[in-house]
Amino acid sequence: MPFRPGIVAFLLLAALTANAAEIKGRITQAVGGEALGRVEVTVIETKASATTSPAGEFDIPRLSTGSYTLRLNAVGFRMLTVPFTLAAANEVKEFSLSLVPDNFHHTDKVEVHGDIFQGSDSPATNEMNLQSSEIREASTVFADDPFRAVQALP
Repeated sequence: MPFRPGIVAFLLLAALTANAAEIKGRITQAVGGEALGRVEVTVIETKASATTSPAGEFDIPRLSTGSYTLRLNAVGFRMLTVPFTLAAANEVKEFSLSLVPDNFHHTDKVEVHGDIFQGSDSPATNEMNLQSSEIREASTVFADDPFRAVQALP
């Protein structure tokens, strides 16, 4: 049988890709959960990239084992980076990620409640009645000295 380099190269390539890890997943919008197409998905360390389909799906094959960073970039959305690790040569890691719009503002509402053992404050106001003798004593002080007038009140 004659030696054919094309067949050997094909078998070698098939053997290498059979043991290569891959990542795949689906990208959705954080508000509403709609699939996002045309999102650029890049593995930063290897420069391997893919663009999501209209259904928001992507697939990046032929990755070796190691630690990587996945970067998602789309017009009108905040860039997202996700660290991940491929431990085995035949591992398939699946992602389900959501992108947040650039103009999205998140606000939190905080409610503070009193202690259950603390009694509620009485809605009634305090009332003080002056006797006629106390009014007469304070009347001479009010005009001359306001500090003494306050001290004279019960």
